[in-house]
Amino acid sequence: MNKVFVFLLFFFILQSKIIADEYQPYIKDQIVEKSVSLGKGKYNIPLPPGKFTVVVTHEKRTKGAGTKMYYLTLLKLTKDNIMDEAVSITISRPTTTYWLPIKSCKRTNYYFIKTYLKGKAQSCWIVNHRTFNFSGNIKKNSFAGKTRDFIIKNKIKNPNVGLYSHHFYTSPRHKNVFFEIAYIINPELRGVSPDKSKSWKESEYLKTRISNFPEKKSFIDSYVKKSAKYQRDLEIGINMLKEHRLNTLN
Repeated sequence: MNKVFVFLLFFFILQSKIIADEYQPYIKDQIVEKSVSLGKGKYNIPLPPGKFTVVVTHEKRTKGAGTKMYYLTLLKLTKDNIMDEAVSITISRPTTTYWLPIKSCKRTNYYFIKTYLKGKAQSCWIVNHRTFNFSGNIKKNSFAGKTRDFIIKNKIKNPNVGLYSHHFYTSPRHKNVFFEIAYIINPELRGVSPDKSKSWKESEYLKTRISNFPEKKSFIDSYVKKSAKYQRDLEIGINMLKEHRLNTLN
């Protein structure tokens, strides 16, 4: 009887591990193209064209929402070890607890932002610039800490300032699964002159300064249009409710 119990316990643990792996099956150094499939195939996060390498995986259990979160960093590098594109993905398991308001979706100092915020449903699409200075306050074993350490250890070269589109979504009618995706590009590899500043507030891409730099304004405007297609593909890929989808046509 005891042997049967031990066998059943072992089988249950094994099955639980398999199910957990199915929700986020990717491992470090894995090469991925076209999309990242999560949540047992329910959610397909689109990737820009080309091959990306999974360089960081991380998971943790949140205290407030009481659910598990999964994190991925994917990179596309040049032969000279320069960051070309990066995709950062955060996804939660379903939960009965809704998420607090996403602070990023309330900010007004982005170059571009479009939102749907009604009740507990939150969807937003942001385009802005970012620096690659990692704060010394980042915990080493956190997702950000692991990403920082990978970049430093592998001597990856980043531009002073990059551009990114940021995408958030969660809704009680979508099982309160939390999505956060950031798609980052290196403007310098696309013919744009380097931003001399290493400070976010002094960047030539800053919303209040960019009109003084026509080359960069033209490029970020074209990137907004490019990220519109990404937003549409993401909405379809994660089965976002149609009434929560954003107008990407203007």
